[in-house]
Amino acid sequence: MKRLPNLLGYARIVLTPAVMALVLYWNNELWVGLLFAVVVATDGFDGLIARATHSVTQFGKMLDTTADKFLIAGMMIALTAKDPIWAWPAFIIIGREFLVVVLKGKVGDDLPGAFWLGKIKMGFQSVAIYLIINPWPFESATGWHSPGGVVMGVAIFFTLLSGLVYFVKYGEYLWPKENLS
Repeated sequence: MKRLPNLLGYARIVLTPAVMALVLYWNNELWVGLLFAVVVATDGFDGLIARATHSVTQFGKMLDTTADKFLIAGMMIALTAKDPIWAWPAFIIIGREFLVVVLKGKVGDDLPGAFWLGKIKMGFQSVAIYLIINPWPFESATGWHSPGGVVMGVAIFFTLLSGLVYFVKYGEYLWPKENLS
């Protein structure tokens, strides 16, 4: 049971290319949306199980956030390939994730794990992606006029806001004072 949280993180990484392929090549939006929802749900369960079994580790925290980034980036790439309207949100979301990874690498263990704003960001990103994959019962609304588009707008707001909070709080690590003279 103590290994289950990490196994769920690995499962999220392994299932991401499969869900991406289904988004691109299978026209059953309901089942693809449900599979995506199941994969996203592993994000909530791995943390709950780790805390309940007292098996929270630095590696597990890193694996969890990496799996989240892999899943969201993969889905944004698949959505962009299917419908180019999602290219700039993909750039913002994936770009923020890369910058946070660089910041975490530079700061090391001093940078905290996911904070509440990041969890809200992940939640809105996941709901937006689900609604874009499976727009039922709103098939007639497309792009930014659809529920998925509206929620994606909220997700982009929280993506930018949480990224800004990280960089205001920890940006000094990216530009050490000795390099500025």
